[in-house]
Amino acid sequence: MEQTNNIRATDRRFEGLTEAEKRALEIIRLRGNMDRPEVTRRIIELLDKQNEKGLKKYGTTIDQVSDMAYDWKLMALEEAADLIQYLQKEVIRLERLLNPI
Repeated sequence: MEQTNNIRATDRRFEGLTEAEKRALEIIRLRGNMDRPEVTRRIIELLDKQNEKGLKKYGTTIDQVSDMAYDWKLMALEEAADLIQYLQKEVIRLERLLNPI
């Protein structure tokens, strides 16, 4: 990364960008040169589907919603509680498959 930053420092296209912006552009450039791992692709697909679902349901994206519109930490805790239940249900399902009665 150091070499990349040094190269960019001499490139006028990158003048005025923060280091974080330069790193983001480097990541985008690297992605164009390699395939994403399957796990990453699936996560991105899931996020895209969830964003689309939210846009249809609420008519807006999460970025457009006011920071004060919700208690975001409470919503996250509620989602985490649901996640625990879904994971436990999957554990039970797999146990039944592996150890049928």
